[in-house]
Amino acid sequence: MEVLKSILEALLLGLSLSADCFAVSLCSSTGLHLPGKSPRSSDTTSAGDATAAKRSIAGLASAFAITQTGLLLAGWLLGHVFRTFFESRISHFEMICSVAAFVLLMFVAVEMFLSALRGKTEKINLSSARNIIIGAVATSIDALTVGLSLALSGMALSEILPSAAAVLVVTAVAVVAGILSGSALGRNYGRTAVFTGSAILAAIAVYTLLF
Repeated sequence: MEVLKSILEALLLGLSLSADCFAVSLCSSTGLHLPGKSPRSSDTTSAGDATAAKRSIAGLASAFAITQTGLLLAGWLLGHVFRTFFESRISHFEMICSVAAFVLLMFVAVEMFLSALRGKTEKINLSSARNIIIGAVATSIDALTVGLSLALSGMALSEILPSAAAVLVVTAVAVVAGILSGSALGRNYGRTAVFTGSAILAAIAVYTLLF
């Protein structure tokens, strides 16, 4: 039962953090060279284009997923160092950390909710390495804050690693799904994904504070 609970928590974290990546990739897909969009001058050319497009999508998904996971782990490491250094020096440290973790998670959740409410899903030209890096970092900043809050809440290394693995996989799948779905769905489904992600993060924040 505990294993299933841990898996569910990791997947929910992955879903919440991947929402922005999904929304951005959904809205930005028109600028990408996708299978079937190129002129079919020959069967060889079409096959080559499809292969190149698949590699491009895999590269984009990897960049977003690795950045998201890396910032999550960086935030956790920062919080873990802070917790280790100050735990024995501050009275009521556990309570303070729980409240701080709740505030940080709720801040991210509210920020995601408001950005979706305002329709601020940004379309990014993902055709260059520079823009891919900018897009990956921009959609992953929240992961740094979440990682910090999880460390403050007392999440151990053995717990953050499965969560990081879930974030890596779910983010990669979300980016691929967003790109292949096309920008026609971006405005509606992208906002829905971000709303859902913010709700999940808010639930995690409440769970962290109460349990």
